[in-house]
Amino acid sequence: MTATFVKNLVGTSCPPLAQIGGTDLGVGWRMGNGECAYLLGDTFQGGAPGSPGWWRSPLLVKSDFVAPDAEVNITRAVGGRSARELIPNKHQEWYVGEVTQIPNAGFRIGTRQWMSVFSVNNWADETWETNCAALYYSDDYGKTWVDPDRRWWNNPDHTDVLQMQAWEVHDGYAYCFSTSNGRHRTDGLYLQRVAVNQLLDPAKYETWIDGTWSPGTPTATLTGRFGEPSVRRIQGTWVLAVFNPDTANIETRTAPAPYGPWSDAKTEVTQESVPQNYGGFIMPNSTLENLNLAVSQWNTAIGTPYHIMQYRTAVDPAAPLEEDPFTQDPPQGLWTKLRNTFT
Repeated sequence: MTATFVKNLVGTSCPPLAQIGGTDLGVGWRMGNGECAYLLGDTFQGGAPGSPGWWRSPLLVKSDFVAPDAEVNITRAVGGRSARELIPNKHQEWYVGEVTQIPNAGFRIGTRQWMSVFSVNNWADETWETNCAALYYSDDYGKTWVDPDRRWWNNPDHTDVLQMQAWEVHDGYAYCFSTSNGRHRTDGLYLQRVAVNQLLDPAKYETWIDGTWSPGTPTATLTGRFGEPSVRRIQGTWVLAVFNPDTANIETRTAPAPYGPWSDAKTEVTQESVPQNYGGFIMPNSTLENLNLAVSQWNTAIGTPYHIMQYRTAVDPAAPLEEDPFTQDPPQGLWTKLRNTFT
């Protein structure tokens, strides 16, 4: 089956939350304290991109953890009544420097939360270019973020394959899946890993070469064109959700290991069913039977809708089925929620 619509999450189709009019992406993960976090991209108080009002990115909104077959309700934002930008963002003109910073991925190691972003140089249609990708971390559940100066700088030709990243943590390693900027190149989806306690040391990263993990240049685990990748290990199976620039559909694949072998692509959301969709980030309350996706939609002709929706699908296991150890995150009291959200 293909994915089915569950509900609108946040953006122009929803009541305003924390001065969020229009927004996209919804890059989600479990924070380990009963909360689920969702990173938002370019957000406009007035709704449509470029509309009057406050332009911010990235933002962080939160929900409580809910059952995989339930509707997700995003109820609060870092910043309280006015969601605030998590990291400095220059908002410069195209080709000048930094237009904006866009979130790629969120994950946690212990109680530390990590965020991957890319800095945009220009938004040229289908060939947009980045300055670099970067990591930031938070030790207070997303309220404040530290810049540890871990960057992957793009090259002068804007062909570096480490610019759009998806991260997952398993068995003491952080796995980075990446591709180049702009969705237009056919260089594939690349894979690296690093021990979680060496995340900030570029010399410690390994790639999968000839059946073993070794130092060296990252290698492609899949060939083709890839938009926004999202990877999670769910009940023992590695699941990839990605925007396919060739078909303009959101697709999923599964594998028993991060290096594959990956299944054929399964179409989840088509352009016919949801015009101008993109994203498709795996939501934190997912199982294989109830795989929830955060799907973005932006009508570029009139500006709206510009929002994020919850879709649900199912994928087959690619490995022996494991029980999800995080199905029940520790409950969190109201005061803790407020402390971890408001400035």
